Amino acid sequence: MELYNDIKKSRPSDRRNDCSVVSVSIATGTAYDVTEKMFASMGRRFNRGSSIPMITAAVRQLTGNKEITPAYVRKPCQGQYTMQTIGLKFPKGKHLVFVNGHVAAMVDGVIHDWTAGRRHRVLYVTTVSA
Repeated sequence: MELYNDIKKSRPSDRRNDCSVVSVSIATGTAYDVTEKMFASMGRRFNRGSSIPMITAAVRQLTGNKEITPAYVRKPCQGQYTMQTIGLKFPKGKHLVFVNGHVAAMVDGVIHDWTAGRRHRVLYVTTVSA
């Protein structure tokens, strides 16, 4: 959670709907300003959200890994993981966790976002680095 708080303090206060910028910045280890400019060059409008293809394209460009794709995840009993339980499935590495209308960064099984510990249902997970 400390990575999320550091970015929230360092970014300008007039930014909204930038969960994709914040999460990609945390997951790739790049600065918020660099990530925001890259998203703008890819077509993200100011204070508007980003699509899943745009987010994965941004991660591919920042990491240089062309094999990054979102994976649909389910529990063995076919139930859905939540933001509370997804860390058990992915205890190591850096990931982007997609829920309905939101994305968060997860580093070593810890969610770095305001949704940490909540019961939002996880739709997709993208592994940025193992």
